[in-house]
Formats: sequence, C-alpha cells, structure tokens
Amino acid sequence: MKKIFITISRGAIARNLLKNDFFLVLRDKVKIVILATAADDMRFRNEFKHPNVSFVRFAEKEHTLGDRFLFFFHKNLIYNGTVEEKNRWGVIGDSRSYQPNYVSFLVKKIIFVPLSRVRFLRGFARLLDFLFLQKSEVAEFQELIRREKPDLVISTNIAADTESALLKATRKEHIRSIGIAKSWDNLSKHSFRAQADTIVVWSKFMASEAVHFQNYAIKDIRIIGIPQFDRYVLKDKLLSRQEFCKMMGLDANRRIILFGSEGSLFQSDAEIASIISENILRNDIIPPSQLLIRPHYGYKADDLKFKDLQNKPNVVIDRFNNPSPEFRDRWDYSEEFSDRFMNCLYHSDVVVSSFSTLTLDAVAFNKPIINVSFDGKESKPYRESIARWGASTYFGAILKTNAICDVKNSQDLIRAINEYLKDPSNREVEREKLLKDFCLVIDGRSGKRFARVVLEETGLL
Repeated sequence: MKKIFITISRGAIARNLLKNDFFLVLRDKVKIVILATAADDMRFRNEFKHPNVSFVRFAEKEHTLGDRFLFFFHKNLIYNGTVEEKNRWGVIGDSRSYQPNYVSFLVKKIIFVPLSRVRFLRGFARLLDFLFLQKSEVAEFQELIRREKPDLVISTNIAADTESALLKATRKEHIRSIGIAKSWDNLSKHSFRAQADTIVVWSKFMASEAVHFQNYAIKDIRIIGIPQFDRYVLKDKLLSRQEFCKMMGLDANRRIILFGSEGSLFQSDAEIASIISENILRNDIIPPSQLLIRPHYGYKADDLKFKDLQNKPNVVIDRFNNPSPEFRDRWDYSEEFSDRFMNCLYHSDVVVSSFSTLTLDAVAFNKPIINVSFDGKESKPYRESIARWGASTYFGAILKTNAICDVKNSQDLIRAINEYLKDPSNREVEREKLLKDFCLVIDGRSGKRFARVVLEETGLL
C-alpha cells in the first residue's frame, strides 16, 4: 500500500482537511502519516485514528538570523499592495508594532518595485534558501523520510517555515510533493521559501496569484474549491429556524444580523457591534432585528471584548468553543463547532464583518454581506485603522467585484443593513460571480477533488 505524509500544524487545517472526504477517501486507499504539532494530544489522536493512520510530532522552529535576512527578499520580491502596506506602516492591526522609517520605505519601493518584475530573482532567492538555510531541520526531515519511505508528501501550510524545510527534504530525497496554502491571503504576502511539485488552490483567483507571485506553471496548479465548505451542502445538519433560535437564545420572529469578529487585534469590533445594538434598540433598524456576535476563536478570549454587550437586549454572543491548545491557533475542529457556525450563517439575514474570510462563507449561502471599513465611534490614524486592509491584494480584489457593500461610517452601516433587510437580492448577481471566482463551486466535492489529485500523484488513478 502506498504511503503519504500530511502536515497538520493548525486546528483550522484539521477542520479543513480531516473532517471531509479528502481524509475519508485517502485513509482507505493509502497509509497516512500525519505530521502534527498535536500528534501527542489524545483528543486529536482519538478523533482521527484509523488502522491506516499513524502520527508523528513535529515542532515549528523560530527564525534564525539567516532566515530573517533572506525572508526580507522573499517578501519584497513580490512587491504588491499587501507588501507595501506592511513596509510603510508595519503589521496591520497591531499598533504596538514597529513603524518603519519613511525613507526606508521609499528606498525599498524604489529598489523592489522594478526587481519584483524580474521573476527569476524569486527562484534565485529560493535556491539560496535551499542551499544554505534550515540545514538541521532539513536533515531531520530527511531522516524521517528515509525511515518512513513515503511515496508523496502533502504540505497543508506551504507558506510556513517548518513546512518549507520539509519540502526541501522531499526535493533532496526525490519524493513528490503537493502543497496547499492555509488560507486565501497567503499567496500574496511573500514568496514561499520552497516550492511543491504541485500546488492545490481554492479558485481561479488563487491560481492566478500562484502564477503571478509564486512562479508556478499553470500545468502544476490544481483548482479544487474550498474543502471546508463541503459541509455546507449537508442539509441534514441544518436546524429549523425555531430549533436554531431556541439553541442560541434568539427570537425566531426577529431578523438576525450576524457580526463576525476579526480577532483580538481589533478592539474596534466591539464598537461596531455596539453601534448595531444601539440602532436595534432605537428601532432605527427595520424590521425588528437582533445581533448575533461570533467571536474569532483563532484568538484566545476574543469573546471578552464584547462583555459590555452580553446583557443588552436583542444581543447574543456565541461562546460555544472547545479550543485545541496543542495547536497554535487553538481552533476547535469539532463537528459541533462547525455545524453551529454553519447554522449561524444559514439563518442569518445579513452578515457584517471586516476584511474577513467570513465574506466567502457568507457568499456560499448567498447572504448579503457588509464590509466595515471604519474603526467604530472614533476615527483612528491610518496606521492603526482597519481600513488599511482594503489596500491588501487579496481583499482589494474582493472589493472590485462589487459583491459586498463596503461602509465607511456608522450611518452607511445602518443604511446598508436596512437596505439588505428590505431587499436581500441586492447584489445577488455580483455574489454569484464572487463565488465562482473565489470559491469555484459549493458542491460538497472539493475534498474528493483534492483526494483525486493525491491519488493521481501516487499513481493509484
């Protein structure tokens, strides 16, 4: 029987790939070695145990001085809106981060805008990385490969440093590899330190970024859709309106405004939620509505920033979460968590978020989407403003589709909510195109398509 390695470095990746047909199909046809930071965690092992599955722990290493030096080139040699924002203002959403010197920013721009057009330089930087960096990590992975003798290695977080070392080891050992980015924004943030033989992407948009920013040839790209969205076609997992509202503590007779938090770095989320709550209380939102808040559970205790709203009328904070502490993101990969989230989307009447992948989740259910591009009740300096995300390459492409309503103040937010509640079909055509370009299709078969790519690579199809 053929053997493959699959890396699982985040709880969200476990949710994305081990809870659908990708894993279910493969585990019956090949032996699987799961390389995971949570490999010793009994909850994780019990969840995904199978006669053909074994577990190996791998640790994520810190950057060395050489890593940091060469990473400077990996980032700037794909100079784009995302990179420029970070070079000019620092880490988006983190007011504590170092603000770059303006002269330094200009020098980088003058040098790297033209150099980023010379595509072979990215390959040269990747070659230097391969020859001189991560030697001990690569050697450890080579030893593992020689011991386990896999026929194929699948990197599920191809942008990560440790998985770059694994891909280097596969190259040295002449083992075929498949890579997939953890999320849709990874491809435009920096040039990956190592390439896989085949890269799997969600959509046409990601395929174009794989070519443009990561130097992949079209023949080496496979478009499969979004595996974690496969669950969205499981109608038997959907509750009735009455059942859902009873479970959540909502009023079945009121419209539901779903607000998705963007994480602990953006405390302004609480103010946005407060603005919606206040307008519901004043009956400025018509018809009668209620606010359902989904904290971002990839950030520890994100729900606490909404504590001032927890006893407000017509406000519910969904605190259901069973974190997985062995993963860096602590993501709850349980089916109960995923089904609860799916029902929140299905039963919502409008979705409000800020530059989030929640936009794609919402469009999967054809829900009206509002993107918040302001910072709550007080304006913040641009460096600290959530509006900066609009300059990112990936979300800038979303905004250009005109499928979502981008609001820049509280008056526009309430107006947009009212318009969508009155006519949810507004921008429906644009949402259909957004789904096609960024999600491919919602048919419950993305996991199977990924599994097919794997079976083809191993010669089983």
